[in-house]
Amino acid sequence: MTRFSQPEWATLSRLLDEVLELPAEARPAWLAERRRSHPELADQLVELVNREGQLERDGFLGEGQSPALPPVSTLAGQSLGAYILERPLGQGGMGSVWLARRNDGRFEGVAAIKFLSLAVAGPAGEARFRREGSVLARLTHPNIARLLDAGVTPAGQPYLVLEHVDGLPLDAWCDAHRLPIEGRLRLFEQVLAAVAHAHDNFVVHRDIKPANILVTEDGTVKLLDFGIAKLLEEGGRAPSPLTGSHEAVLTFEYAAPEQIRGDPISAATDVYSLGVVLYQLLAGRHPTGAEAHTPAEHVVAILNTDPGQLSRAVTPSAALSRQAAERLAAARAASPDKLSRIFAGDLDNILARALRKNSAERYPTVRAFADDIEHYLANEPVSARPDAWSYRTGKFIRRHRVGVASAAVVLLILIGATVMTALQAREARRQRDGALREVRRQQAMNSVQKVLAGDARGPDGRQLLPAERIGLALRVLKGGFRTEPWLVAEVMADLSGNFYENGDRETQRSILAQAQRMARDDHLLPQLALASCLRVYSFAYDDVFDSAATDLAEAKSAMAQSRDLPGEIEIACLDAEGQLLVEKGEPDSAIPLLTRAVQRLDAEAGASAPLTTDRPQLLNDLAQALRAAGRIREASEYQRGLIRDLDAAGYATTEVLPNALSFLIASLKDLGEVATAESLAAGVVREQEAVNGAGQASAFMGFTLGIGHLRLERLDSADFWIARAMRDTTEGAGGISYWIPPTLAQLRLDQHRPQEAGGFIARIPHASRAHEMLIDLYQARKHREERDSAGAPLLLENAIRKNSGTGPRLPPDLALPLIFAAQWRLEDRDPHGADSLARRAREAAAVDSLALTRSAFVGRAELILAEAMARENDSAGARTAAERAIVALSHGFSADHPRTLQAIALRDSLTRK
Repeated sequence: MTRFSQPEWATLSRLLDEVLELPAEARPAWLAERRRSHPELADQLVELVNREGQLERDGFLGEGQSPALPPVSTLAGQSLGAYILERPLGQGGMGSVWLARRNDGRFEGVAAIKFLSLAVAGPAGEARFRREGSVLARLTHPNIARLLDAGVTPAGQPYLVLEHVDGLPLDAWCDAHRLPIEGRLRLFEQVLAAVAHAHDNFVVHRDIKPANILVTEDGTVKLLDFGIAKLLEEGGRAPSPLTGSHEAVLTFEYAAPEQIRGDPISAATDVYSLGVVLYQLLAGRHPTGAEAHTPAEHVVAILNTDPGQLSRAVTPSAALSRQAAERLAAARAASPDKLSRIFAGDLDNILARALRKNSAERYPTVRAFADDIEHYLANEPVSARPDAWSYRTGKFIRRHRVGVASAAVVLLILIGATVMTALQAREARRQRDGALREVRRQQAMNSVQKVLAGDARGPDGRQLLPAERIGLALRVLKGGFRTEPWLVAEVMADLSGNFYENGDRETQRSILAQAQRMARDDHLLPQLALASCLRVYSFAYDDVFDSAATDLAEAKSAMAQSRDLPGEIEIACLDAEGQLLVEKGEPDSAIPLLTRAVQRLDAEAGASAPLTTDRPQLLNDLAQALRAAGRIREASEYQRGLIRDLDAAGYATTEVLPNALSFLIASLKDLGEVATAESLAAGVVREQEAVNGAGQASAFMGFTLGIGHLRLERLDSADFWIARAMRDTTEGAGGISYWIPPTLAQLRLDQHRPQEAGGFIARIPHASRAHEMLIDLYQARKHREERDSAGAPLLLENAIRKNSGTGPRLPPDLALPLIFAAQWRLEDRDPHGADSLARRAREAAAVDSLALTRSAFVGRAELILAEAMARENDSAGARTAAERAIVALSHGFSADHPRTLQAIALRDSLTRK
């Protein structure tokens, strides 16, 4: 038997499927045709067909012909790292998937472990498999199954440890729950959100189908299997040939025409597959291949058959009996006639646009697809339908039935009906212009994404590097939309944001500079203001204040000359100027600007839309300005509001909420509310483990929780969580590397291991006055641990004097150094000096009046003060200070914390005297 290469077998397999479906007498003519179209494979194909015929004649696998087979080998019971394999969950083209349970005795939890199939073994298959892991690791979204771990078995077989999703395929779940059309569309919106997140990270899924979309019992969608996702590699490496459009690993029923033809893949490819899934979800049948049974038939249908109209797909016909139509409609809580009425119009047009054969005619982005579905559900105009005035009026009437009915009576009486009509027409034109503008922006962005996520090559056939791709994308944008410079400038501004988020601010500012030049040349004042303000924000982040000031001046000039400045540009500029002032050390001047930006954004979006794209960043910027100005409790309230919004929006198990939470925890630390900060971190860790499996919280949150335990002086727990977080990520990843040296220095000092602490102290960056004070504190503590009883207090008190500043009050970060200095004076039998330092520590820790009764640092200072006064025989004063210490420590630490119990014991001893 001839051996075939994998590409040959991929083609032969499809051809063999086609020929074996034919009756025997039709096969010779078909083979003759294939000899002309595939001469290089014709002999092998004839050989395979002849072998198939011989096997049929020999009765292969016929009744009674099957030999006794050995039992199938199983992996059940085998250990893999911290997991024991329990049972297979499924088998696919990329490999097998097994249910596994954690077995290290520390945590409980299950996961899905995916092994590389032997069918795709070898360097290419393993590379594709590893790429699936790299793709999943970049995607963090509540509707995407998380990658938990990856490795290679002792036998050399690569595997991925994935979040185990206990659910049903999307279509099966909907039918099992008899979900009506609106419910199905709401569920599908979760799918769109997941795919949009992937596209934001330059990842195209390319195999979207119901089997890869599971729904849990509580109705949460999880998108699975990025095994053939198209990934734009970063870090200066060109995409692997594995990501080329020729890759044949796909599911024909859900493949887009360009996948079949081998054309370049883009975000629109996923739009098509999503359209097929939605069509089936609503109509219960395939849009083009309802009668197709083989891959060949599906290929023909995808390329040549226009999608059937959705509203007609559910009406009884020759292909759909009355009984079948009624069963289908009943599963959607409707009748066939009602379904047809629901689908007619907007849904017909939405699906028709998503399923265009030409990718350029589809929705340019998944977000545009999602917007139309959301508009449909809200009875608002959709972009997939011609923008007629009568259509918009009909939508308005359906949204406001009662109001329109009442108005109709009044309008019959009022003479000024024509005025109302004119106003409505003007508003309709305004909405139309806005919608058309947004459609053009989406089309332009799609043209850019096609280049960035495609298989772009230079004239020499070499795949382009990321910087070359960016240049090509901008040339395509400028060339394709050269008559609309406003559009090019706005899309360049949007594109630049991706590079800012990825930390490449030089590329971001370079793209914005090009947008500025274009806006100046064409006198596009709003676009010039936007590009300039985005550069201000970027320069402020890097402390490049002169350049930021130059761009801010240009932005303000453009805004002053602009007659109709969009609200989003004014908001962006207020935020940029505020951020610049904060970074320059002028937070009091920044606060009014940032407050106005938040208020303007809320007014633009309305109270029903608290999570617009910019609101989380704006709230955080305002909170940071308040914190820098010493208004820490106000900052914490804004941060709490942001956390509530993010939690309600489903971000608890992503990195978005933890990142926002870290700012709130920093504010709570300054307020001395240590127990509250630890409780918040522990809550997020529990939430992550509930979703990802026991022991599978992110390294960032594990590290944050470890810091919380450290501040509560629970050293064993702190050591456990910090060590685990550092095992789960390399230093420099996971957002924790910056905090590793100071955290481990404090931990080792608290554990009385000064030599180890010294190495970490040396690695703390000298980034600010607060960092310098921290280094001085730890150096002094190290000297004290090493029995330098005289030198340590001298070193620390000199550092305190150096960092006390010239303001009317002591900085909050001096509270802890002053507490240690006071404690050492007490230990060295100097109660008078301890009394003085403890009072200053209380002053620094009392950032506001509430902190006097809630701050653990205030409580520690009061406890030292009580002990000092007791040693000076001021029992009454000591008892009062001890009472204050108990109140503050109970709130800041807990009622049963050792320091609280110490304060209680001191008070009781003084009461008995």
